[in-house]
Amino acid sequence: MELFFRGVPDIIAPEVSFTNPIDSASDVNVNGDITATFNEWMDPLTITTATFTLKNGSTIIPCTVTFDNTTATLNPINNLLVNMSFTATISKTIRDLANNSLTENKIWSFSTTSIIAKGPERVDLGLSVNFAILTKTGITNIPSSAITGNVVVSP
Repeated sequence: MELFFRGVPDIIAPEVSFTNPIDSASDVNVNGDITATFNEWMDPLTITTATFTLKNGSTIIPCTVTFDNTTATLNPINNLLVNMSFTATISKTIRDLANNSLTENKIWSFSTTSIIAKGPERVDLGLSVNFAILTKTGITNIPSSAITGNVVVSP
């Protein structure tokens, strides 16, 4: 399939414009996903576990791959090993919707930390008689909530 932009065929090779984690990142969480964002929409049939890989040394890490228009996500089946280095590779055989391939493999490395990402600690207000809520963006009653205390909204 040949795509055109203003009557001119698209012959420009796609590029990886952003990766997460970034190249040479350290202290990456062991339970996170690895993503690559492209500068244009890509052919999802070309983005697979064979063309987007993760390795620890020469060992391939089992992962699943998902894709949404411009972002490919590599999700390791298990948490990554702690305090280790990993290399992610996007094969140059990946193509855009106009059938243009990357000009070269995209390769980047990162190392993990022993910390597993968690959200903020839970604050139990169940024993409080009254408490105040300060919000900058607003409060909604979906799902329904009962607030005993003061609600303050900041600009």
